[in-house]
Amino acid sequence: DMSVIGNMIYADGYTGSCTGNGRIVFAGTTPQVIESKADFTLPGIGIKNAKGLTINHNLAVNKLLLSNGVITMANETVLSLPDRTAVIESGSEYSFVDGYLARYAASGVSTKYYVGNKGRRGLTELTATDGGLWTVRYYNEGLTTAQVDQIKSNLPAVQSVGGEHWTVQGPSASDPDDRGCRCRRRC
Repeated sequence: DMSVIGNMIYADGYTGSCTGNGRIVFAGTTPQVIESKADFTLPGIGIKNAKGLTINHNLAVNKLLLSNGVITMANETVLSLPDRTAVIESGSEYSFVDGYLARYAASGVSTKYYVGNKGRRGLTELTATDGGLWTVRYYNEGLTTAQVDQIKSNLPAVQSVGGEHWTVQGPSASDPDDRGCRCRRRC
């Protein structure tokens, strides 16, 4: 692992990916940022910063360490773990992804992880009915019918538990399916 105590800024015009097996761990003492002008891929990232990390573009990783602090996905961007071997380590009420999180899940395999919104998190328990990339987002506030309709236009499946909401997109864009995803209230 490589620890970073400042921000990570991808140079103008850079697109593509960084290869290898390592992980960049954001371990500063002030809020940190990963800035990029395009989608990108890294082998892995981690957070060990109670002040948090903000990512301003879509990012794909194979390793995600959630030790301490929240990773916030800005501007409706997605943090994805698209590979079958991708791993989420840890995660808790103090460390989760705030925003869209996409994760590969094999058919019939059950996984649990936290996704959050505005400082709260909800436990997502995914037992995939179809293998592929599942995208989840948690909302901790009551949504109006119009807001739910707007969300459904982007991610068609909306689950509600006790006034909290999750949006779920299954692996097939032509046949989105939330039946394999169970969401729970904040624990």
